[in-house]
Amino acid sequence: SAITGDYPRCAAALRRAIEIVEQVRAQTGVRSLQTSFLRANAFLYLRLTDCYFRLGDPQRAFQITEQLRARALLDVLR
Repeated sequence: SAITGDYPRCAAALRRAIEIVEQVRAQTGVRSLQTSFLRANAFLYLRLTDCYFRLGDPQRAFQITEQLRARALLDVLR
């Protein structure tokens, strides 16, 4: 969708993908797997951030960036 410039549709698909990533992470009891899974899927958060910037919504872009940062920090602190 981003290739065609349909950023609202792209953002919706990325939000759904991130929800699935968060669900899988929550169900994984092994911290090292949670960390590596987040690392492998961080691109979803970054692409969603880009979509929000292109849609003129820097506040939501910032929220997504902070969500990713918070997840990574929690993984380090555990």
